[in-house]
This record gives sequence, C-alpha cells and structure tokens, in this order.
Amino acid sequence: MEEGISDELFSDLTYSMCRAVGELFGRSGNAYMSRVGRVLLAGFEDRGWIPSGIDDPLEILNRVFKNIVELGYADYLIATREGNEIKLEFQGIKGYGAEERLQIEDAKVKPLYITSLSIAILEKYLQKKVNYGKYGFGDGNTYSTIILEE
Repeated sequence: MEEGISDELFSDLTYSMCRAVGELFGRSGNAYMSRVGRVLLAGFEDRGWIPSGIDDPLEILNRVFKNIVELGYADYLIATREGNEIKLEFQGIKGYGAEERLQIEDAKVKPLYITSLSIAILEKYLQKKVNYGKYGFGDGNTYSTIILEE
C-alpha cells in the first residue's frame, strides 16, 4: 500500500472541491483559490518554510517549492523568470487527473494551489502587485505564469 494519500483519491477530492465551488459561485469562486494560497502561506510560515532576508522572488519560491517536492506533491517544481513574468513549472503533481478533467470541462475554478501560494508570497514578502498570467498542461506537466507589475 502506498504511503500517504493516493493520487487517485487526491485527484477525486481536488476535482470535487473545485467543481463544487465553481457550480456554487461561478468564476467568482476563484476568490476561494486565492484564499487557499493565503492560508497555505500562513501554514508554511508556521513551519518556518518561508526564508527571511531574501529579496530575490525566485530564490524564495524555489526554496518553498523544494519543501513541497520533498513532501511528495510533485516530482519537479521550479520557478523561472523572464522579464516581468515568473513561470512555474510542475512535473508529476498529485491530482493531475483532476486538473485534466477540470480543464477539459472548462471548469470555472481550477486547482491552482501552488500558483495561488506563489502569488500570496510575492504580494506579502516582496510587496509586489501581481496578476495571474497563463495556465497550461499536457503529458503530465503543468505550467502557470504570474505577471509582476513593476
């Protein structure tokens, strides 16, 4: 038996939560995902996972991502930057099946947990105004972009 929650169960839970929120609140249900990012940030702060004294957004995000990978949420997770765009790349994330189903259904709320966490980190610690950019997936890989306002 697999240690921890199975990917299948995690996918089912994630799909059900995002679909239910979308059905109840439409696209305004995305405020739920934004709040999830802030709540995750508070939990990570409690664990001491947010490095202090660092001004580089990539270093902060990638240190946090290292902990997330070590917990088994993804096989690979990294943030890169090009100009005012930060790209988050994921491979082998738990719950990928939910992402795929929600994308195919053009769901109103997508499971953008790490993207929402990243936005919360950038807004709080770098005091940057950010906007959600693009989202895509395929072959088990996912990416999101976040646009930093200068």
